Amino acid sequence: MQSNYCEPGHSILIVDDDTEFLDGARRALLAHGIANITPLQDSAKVLKALATGTHTVVLLDWVMPDPSGADLLPEIVRLHPNIPVIIMTGVRDLENVVSCIKQGAYDYITKPLDTTRLVSIVQNAVLSRELVVRNRKLTGYLLGEPLVNPDNFSDIVTCSEHMMAIFKMIETLVCSRQPLLITGETGVGKELIAQAIHKCSGLKGRMVTVNVAGLDDTMLADTLFGHRKGAYTGATENRDGLIELARGGTLFLDEIGDLSNASQIKLLRVLQQNEYYRLGSDALHKSDARIIAASNANFQSLLASRVFRSDLYYRISAHALHIPPLRERPEDIVPIVIHFAKITAKTLERPAPGLSRELCQVLMSYNFPGNVRENDQYGS
Repeated sequence: MQSNYCEPGHSILIVDDDTEFLDGARRALLAHGIANITPLQDSAKVLKALATGTHTVVLLDWVMPDPSGADLLPEIVRLHPNIPVIIMTGVRDLENVVSCIKQGAYDYITKPLDTTRLVSIVQNAVLSRELVVRNRKLTGYLLGEPLVNPDNFSDIVTCSEHMMAIFKMIETLVCSRQPLLITGETGVGKELIAQAIHKCSGLKGRMVTVNVAGLDDTMLADTLFGHRKGAYTGATENRDGLIELARGGTLFLDEIGDLSNASQIKLLRVLQQNEYYRLGSDALHKSDARIIAASNANFQSLLASRVFRSDLYYRISAHALHIPPLRERPEDIVPIVIHFAKITAKTLERPAPGLSRELCQVLMSYNFPGNVRENDQYGS
């Protein structure tokens, strides 16, 4: 038998008008170490029970006398958005599942209950609830203040104190238009961080991304600066470069550590003087795009070997952020796996798989050399 999964303060509210079913579900959970269970037969008392603040997960029957699960779900989601609601429904009612999820249900399970799936779903729901509470506490730990606009970081799944500190630092840079360098191993989410920075900046223009790895000097110049008609064979019309498309916004240069020396010189001019030339043109163009660069390179080594220009490095790193690898924030591993598993399940129109305690322990002990990107592949 597993140890008690639900610590004091975790109460599972099971709502069903069938007394025998309530007793069976309660015993099934107890047999797997899930205690603190509150059975409730009268659905009219659900909202009053939740108002006490003692319940952290709800198992809700879909078909009951007034009010039904269908009536209660939107009210629970509205009044208690942080409480996971698991819908219990008959096989013949599966067409309602998509509607349940859209209305905010955490998950569903069909009757008669599969005990293994029931335990797995409840355990995951408890974990999800804990992470929500922990996230809320962590957002206010730095200087005792919460994030000003947490929605700007909603695409990044994390409960790491280190990542929260980075978010707070990003918000302190909201008024700066100086270049910013993001470093970190492959797969840590540097582009997501760049997107968050762009959202925080309030810039009206778009964020334009270009991966500079593998681009030779001519290809990079054409991609960034564009060309004039006739600049080279095949250039049949004028074309704006990506830096023009990023006007009034952000130009994100990924893998900047791989730039050739000639390309570095061209980029340095843009950073120093905010101006550039299109290929085949002597007309000077101005740029107001904010530059964000990213790389997994060791810049100290590149600078020491003179592979990367020191003057360019100091220009692009007016502000600098280093994103820690996933092995240094293992508390993010399981939430990220759950996140990608849910996305994949939704794409396949299937319920998200449960993660057993044993699997979570295995995941936490793995160092994920591919970081979040490898985690994404696991989830997919």
